[in-house]
Amino acid sequence: MSRLRSALKVVGSLCVLLVSAPGVAGAYATDEPPPSSSTAAGLPDSRVYEEVSPANKHGFEAGATLGSENEVAVQFSVASPDGDAVAFGASGPAAETDASGLSRSFVAERTSEGWKSRSTTARGLDQTEGLSLAFQQPSWLDYSPDLSHLVYGTLGPQVQGAPAQSAGNIYLMGSDPFEKPTWLFEEGSGGAQGGFGVDLLGMSPDASVIYVAFERNLLPQDTGRSGWGVYEYRGGKLGEAGVLPDGSVPPAGALPAATASIVQENEDVYDASNPASLDNEVSEDGMRMFFVAGGELYVHEITNDGERSVLVSASQVAGHTGEAAPDGVQLFENLTQRLSGKTSEASAPTYAYASSDGSHVFFQSEDKLTDDAPNASGPKVYVFDVDTGSLEYLPGVTLGGIVTAAADGSSFMFVNDAATPELSRWVAGPDGGSVSPIVKLPGGGFVGPGRLVGDDSTFVFQASAPIEGFNNAGTEQIYRYDINTNELGCLSCPPVGVTPTGDAYLSAVDQFGDPDGRSLGEDREVNDARGVSADGEQVFFDSPDPLVGRDTNGQRDVYEWENGTVYLISSGTSSVYSLFLDNSESGGDVFFATSDELVEGDNDQGFDVYDARVPRPSDNPPPAAVPCEGDVCQGPPIIAELLGSPPSATFNGTENLVTEAEAVGHAKNVVRRLTRAQKLARALTACRKRKAKHGRSACKRRARRQYRAVPAVAKHNSGRGK
Repeated sequence: MSRLRSALKVVGSLCVLLVSAPGVAGAYATDEPPPSSSTAAGLPDSRVYEEVSPANKHGFEAGATLGSENEVAVQFSVASPDGDAVAFGASGPAAETDASGLSRSFVAERTSEGWKSRSTTARGLDQTEGLSLAFQQPSWLDYSPDLSHLVYGTLGPQVQGAPAQSAGNIYLMGSDPFEKPTWLFEEGSGGAQGGFGVDLLGMSPDASVIYVAFERNLLPQDTGRSGWGVYEYRGGKLGEAGVLPDGSVPPAGALPAATASIVQENEDVYDASNPASLDNEVSEDGMRMFFVAGGELYVHEITNDGERSVLVSASQVAGHTGEAAPDGVQLFENLTQRLSGKTSEASAPTYAYASSDGSHVFFQSEDKLTDDAPNASGPKVYVFDVDTGSLEYLPGVTLGGIVTAAADGSSFMFVNDAATPELSRWVAGPDGGSVSPIVKLPGGGFVGPGRLVGDDSTFVFQASAPIEGFNNAGTEQIYRYDINTNELGCLSCPPVGVTPTGDAYLSAVDQFGDPDGRSLGEDREVNDARGVSADGEQVFFDSPDPLVGRDTNGQRDVYEWENGTVYLISSGTSSVYSLFLDNSESGGDVFFATSDELVEGDNDQGFDVYDARVPRPSDNPPPAAVPCEGDVCQGPPIIAELLGSPPSATFNGTENLVTEAEAVGHAKNVVRRLTRAQKLARALTACRKRKAKHGRSACKRRARRQYRAVPAVAKHNSGRGK
C-alpha cells in the first residue's frame, strides 16, 4: 500500500526487465545543461528553519546518530503528505517528559504552539520483569499515510496474554501513546509462540486492513499446512489471505509475491530488504495483495461482496484457458530450503512488480501463457490486468529491474541489461506496448531509487553508471528526465572543474547504515522518502560535494534543485553530515537531520530533525524552543541497548535471552557497534559496483563476515500510499 513510495519498487528486489524489441521507436534523451548554483545567502522559496524534534531530548539524538570517527547512523523518518507531521526515530526516549521508558519512535505534529512530539509505541515497554531491554524494542514500524496509526513488532508482551518471547507480538497503535495497543495475533496466540519469521506486508490507509506473513500456523485451519502463511487482520479478526481460488489453504504455504533477497550464511539469515521494498505487493488502498503458492502467482482481493483469490499466472492460450503455468512464475528459490541451510547463495531477484493501485502486475515465466507469446524456451514477461482478468505478453524479455511504474500500471521505467545496457521506458499500447530508450548505462551499474511524478511526465532517479555527458566521475548521482521534452539532466553533479568525491543520495535513509547495524538500501530498495515534489518541479537530496559556494564544511549537505538552479538547504558549515530525510508532497517542507543549531534554543549538540518550511498564510510562527539545560546537553549518552540491536536482530528462541545486567554491561560496546555497522555499509556499497553478479554476492558475504554487527536484520517501514 505504501507510497513507494517505498517500493522499488526497486532494482534488485522487485525485478522485471525488458529488452528493447526490434524497431523500438524514439531516440536517446538530449542532455540538459548543468544547473546553476545559487549565490543567495538565504533559503530558497522564503523558507524558514523550524526545529521539529524537542530542544530537550534528554541527551539523545533524533533523525540520526553520531558514532565514533564522525560516522552517522540515520534513523528512519517519513513525513505526512501535507508536511504538518513527521515520524522520526531517536536513539532513546527523546520526546518523553522524562528519560524513563524505551521509546525510540515518535511523531511530531505542527500545532499553534509549535512542533509537539509524541511516542508512537505503547508506553511501559520497560515494565516486563525478567525480559531484557533489547527484547522490548520495536523491531520494525509501518505507519499509515497520515501517521495516525502504527503497526510494530516487539518480542515483549504489550497486552495481557501475549507471549514474552515471540516474533508474533505484532501490535496496532493509534495516536494516543497511553491507549492499549491491539495485538493482531491474539486469535493465533498458540501458534505465535517462539522465534519465527515475520514480515509486515502493508495496510490500508486507515489501518483497517493489515497484511502479515508469518512462518508459523496461526489459525485452526492451518493445521495441515507447512511453511509460511499470509494473513490479514480485518474487522478486528485475523484471517487467511494467502488462500487458493477455491478457498482452500495451500498445503505448502504461501509467500508474499515480492519477497526480497535473503542470504543464508551458516546458521545466520540476513534479510537484505527494507520492507519498504515490498510495498507494491499490497495496493495503496489495501484491497489487493499479491502472493505466491505452489510456484504460481495469485492476487487476493477484498470486494464489496467479500473477498476472492485469482490465479494470475494462468494460461490464456486457446484451448488451455485457466490452466496454471506448468513451470510457474520465476520468483525465488524455495524459502524453506534456504532457511534450512540447503543453500548459501542469495536468492535470484523476484519478478513480480505491481502498480501501486493494484490494477496491474508484471511477472516473468518460462511458459507460453498467451497465443502471441513465443514457443521458444526462455523467460517471458507478462502483465495481468486485475480488473479485466486479461493477460498480455510484452515482447522482448531478459533479466533486469523495473525502477518505478505509473500508479495505474500504464507505463514503467526499467533497466535493459542487453549487450549495451540502457535505461528505457515502456508504455502500454497495442501489441504489447512500446519501448523507448532514455540513456545508455556504460558498464551497467544500478538505477534506483526512482520516482515517476508530475502526472507521469517527470522521472527522477539515482544511478551509479557513469552516464556520458555529465560530471559524475563514476559516482552515484541524481538525474531528472523530462518525458515530454526528452531531456535528461544531472541535478547533483558538481560544477565543471570540481571532481566528485562521493555519491549523492535521493534518500539518506536508503543509503546509510541504520542504528541496528545495516544499510537500509543494501539491495537498492526504494524507501519511503519522496525526494521529489508531486509536480516534479523540486528535487531534494544530499551530497558530499560543494554544489554552491556557501557549502564550505567538506561534509554531506542537503540541497534543493528547482527550475534549473541548485540551492543549499542545510547550513553548509556543520562539522558532521546533514542528511535529507523526507519532504511533503508539495515540496513546501523539507525534513533533514543535522547537528547544527539553526534556531534559538537548540543547544544540545546532538542531531535534530529540522523542517525547512515555506510559510503558509495560516502559519503561526512557532515559539522559541526552551533550551536544554544541565549535563544532558553535553551530547548523547551511552544507554544500554538503546543504540544496539533490536529484538528481531538477536532473537532465535529462548536461548538468546539476556539479563538486564548483561544488557547494561553491553553499553560500553555501543559505539563500536555503530562503527562496525558503518564499515559494513561502506563495504556493501563497494560490492554493489562489481560487474559480475556472483562477484557481488561473494563480496557481500565476505563483508558481512568481516564487519558483521548483528546476525540478522531489523525491519523498518512506513506504509504510506504513493
